[in-house]
Amino acid sequence: MDIFFLLPLPHFFWGRGQGLGRFRSPHLNASNRQMPPLTLHEQRNPELMRRALELRERMTPEERVIWQELRGNRLGAHFRRQQVLAPYIVDFYGHAARLVVEIDGSPHRAQQGYDRMRDDYFMRCGIRVLRLSNVSVRNDLASVIFAIRAALRRQNPNP
Repeated sequence: MDIFFLLPLPHFFWGRGQGLGRFRSPHLNASNRQMPPLTLHEQRNPELMRRALELRERMTPEERVIWQELRGNRLGAHFRRQQVLAPYIVDFYGHAARLVVEIDGSPHRAQQGYDRMRDDYFMRCGIRVLRLSNVSVRNDLASVIFAIRAALRRQNPNP
């Protein structure tokens, strides 16, 4: 005989489409507000999904090189490319490791404040961000792969 228990969903699942940061919970007020974990329904923003599909089609050469190394669990972790996470789209996301891998090109030099804001947001959500430069991917791929593997080991001590 199978026994199933139905548990109530956390409050931040209520009110579909309210988006991250605008969830309602009777247990949180302005003084103790925390970031909830990222959930699937909050990733279904049609505009962000359309933009992520565009980015998948027009990956940079460096992103393509990294994707060839990450796809198919080749580094021992499952990654998704151009993944929507709440209000942002990240280059590569390893859900189990809670690791974002960003490949930064020359436009990122001009938007360092924005990148820092994104990194802080992910840190509050319990997600680490590993930023790698296009130049390092082009010139020293072995070190880049080593850095990603090291980040995965730090996140999951028992690979």
